[in-house]
Amino acid sequence: LELIEEAEKVARKQVMIGTPVGFLELDFHSSGWQPDELKSLGYKVSGHGLRLPTPKRNFKWLIIQISRFSCLFPFTYRLPKLAYQMVAIKRLVQ
Repeated sequence: LELIEEAEKVARKQVMIGTPVGFLELDFHSSGWQPDELKSLGYKVSGHGLRLPTPKRNFKWLIIQISRFSCLFPFTYRLPKLAYQMVAIKRLVQ
């Protein structure tokens, strides 16, 4: 939360945050955010990629990921709770 507050202080027009949705099993993040938390801070949040269990990563996995992202983008964009990652944007009033 301190990082977001500091970003809002130093930004001129907007703050943009890209982050995984919540905590991910394979990632080591010191914090995890849910879309509703960022929305409550005044951010417009969109989702990217579908959050599903990740099997062993190889070429087949990459093709599946690209296909899932392309086909399901309209859904996860509007329903970021289902997304693998999210982008949150807040336009600052000057």
